[in-house]
Amino acid sequence: MAVFIVNPRSANGATGARWPALERYLRDRGLAGETCYTTGPGDARRFAAEALRAGARLVVAVGGDGTINEVVNGFFDAGHPADSELGILPCGTGGDLIRTLGIARDPYRAAEHLRQGKARRIDVGRARFRADGETVERHFLNIAEAGLGGAVVDRVNRTSKAFGGFVSFLVGTLATFATYQPAEITLTVEGGVPQRLRAWNVVVGNGRYFGGGMRILPGAEPDDGLFDVMVVGDVPRRALFANVVALYRGTHLHQAGVQHFRAREVTVEAARPLLLDLDGEQPGTSPVTFQLLPGVLNVRL
Repeated sequence: MAVFIVNPRSANGATGARWPALERYLRDRGLAGETCYTTGPGDARRFAAEALRAGARLVVAVGGDGTINEVVNGFFDAGHPADSELGILPCGTGGDLIRTLGIARDPYRAAEHLRQGKARRIDVGRARFRADGETVERHFLNIAEAGLGGAVVDRVNRTSKAFGGFVSFLVGTLATFATYQPAEITLTVEGGVPQRLRAWNVVVGNGRYFGGGMRILPGAEPDDGLFDVMVVGDVPRRALFANVVALYRGTHLHQAGVQHFRAREVTVEAARPLLLDLDGEQPGTSPVTFQLLPGVLNVRL
């Protein structure tokens, strides 16, 4: 049984208008199932968990990266049954995860992945962080950040995305570059010796793209058992602006002040709470530990 979890508000409401025709298209090609419409934060997560507990073996996220993230967390709420699969019909603003996974941006073409594709086991990230005064846990598939990136996402999510992911994130990034201040952080990699430094951002990723097409971690693979990690140290503010084009091209990792390495676990602590970004959502603050869970999720590709 397939269950489609539809976020009608994604893509500034376009998904709700497009879904009836897309649903007919799927049904005509033999892929029918139950549809659940989200009405607010947390619905997609709850619907996914309920569907899996009821025996669903294909749960499809119909929306953007935020919807996919919630559905993935629903898999873990339900104990991520070994024979269950995540499907993706991209209908959101950013569409960064699908670039790494090789899923077509057009939902009708992506529907063929659901009909004919095979399951690929991929890694999942788990973050433990602070939210509302408590330590909480949340999973992510694509990119997580602590610092500047979390501030960008917070700004973008409080504004309209009517002009699409590329413009929204570019404008939000440049505006945040102008005012954000780097932080004194303590970085611990796989339980090693803590490194104290002044940094703008720590990026931990299972995918290559974020921010509407920035190729932030160009070598990341979703099934290699390791995070790609980038730390932007205390570089001059002008260097941030100068390297915007390099971010989209993926040629920024060798710039002065940038560390790049691979790891299974990274902890970030800071003198002030740093805003986080998990798959384009801003769920809380540091201190945070990012841990990789290798090969725990089946994705229909």
